[in-house]
Amino acid sequence: FPVTIRTDWILLSNQFDPSLLRNYSALYFAKHLQSSMQFVPMARNVHLYINDAYVGVYLLTDERDVSDGRLELMHDSNPEVSEYLIELDFRAHENGSENVNFVKVNNRLYDIRFPSQKRLTPHHVDYIKNYISQVSLAIQSEDFATIISLIDVATWVDFYLVQEFFMNKDVYQSSVFMSIQGQGNERRIHMGPVWDFDLAAGNMRYQLGGTHPEGLYVARVHYWYAHLMNIPEFYNAVALRWLELNDSAIPTKTINHIKDTARTFHNEFLRNFERPPMYRDWE
Repeated sequence: FPVTIRTDWILLSNQFDPSLLRNYSALYFAKHLQSSMQFVPMARNVHLYINDAYVGVYLLTDERDVSDGRLELMHDSNPEVSEYLIELDFRAHENGSENVNFVKVNNRLYDIRFPSQKRLTPHHVDYIKNYISQVSLAIQSEDFATIISLIDVATWVDFYLVQEFFMNKDVYQSSVFMSIQGQGNERRIHMGPVWDFDLAAGNMRYQLGGTHPEGLYVARVHYWYAHLMNIPEFYNAVALRWLELNDSAIPTKTINHIKDTARTFHNEFLRNFERPPMYRDWE
């Protein structure tokens, strides 16, 4: 049988998360949604040694890339046919050039992760900027008929629920991944994969709304979702999906799994703190 060998993996240090659980738990929750999101990274906690020296507990997880079994997107020289992986990332300017490998829409920076290098032409870049601009304008105008012609609603709902369930601080500025997929009338922006929850779940005291677990967060800090949640059709889609998840006890199972993981790996996690102290910005 043919075997696909992946060479790109990530070892996350969870440097900002003293629980060592936030990224792992968010990916667990997302995986168990059985979501329409095409790809949710795998996550496993591991002890990492480098040259026989112990360096702590890391999260072994998939890279967010385009490959078999992960995001399966196709490149084409025609920008209206090619598919794209994009990341909302306020740091995109640090390692790129505007309208070369990232674009700015409504003062937000979108890093173009696929295609890249020589396969990414100025025509592709212009197409991405125009498409995101159309989506942004439709959402701001709360024109649902236009919105549903541009976005895949199911993935936007599930992505939103993962972010809101964990009250993810970064959702308005970074690590928001999306892809433009499909052809012709089926072309849409799909949200995902979900990523980067080390500052979620009340980990940062300066987070808008503080660390209080109740109330909406994402729907206030990210203008896309702030407008979408004003639209009855989208609001109802979120509510119905949440009821579906509650019926299958996924939120409760996730919370119980977090507790079980913390108990099971308590001593393993303690080993992580035998090394030099972690960065303590959360205090």
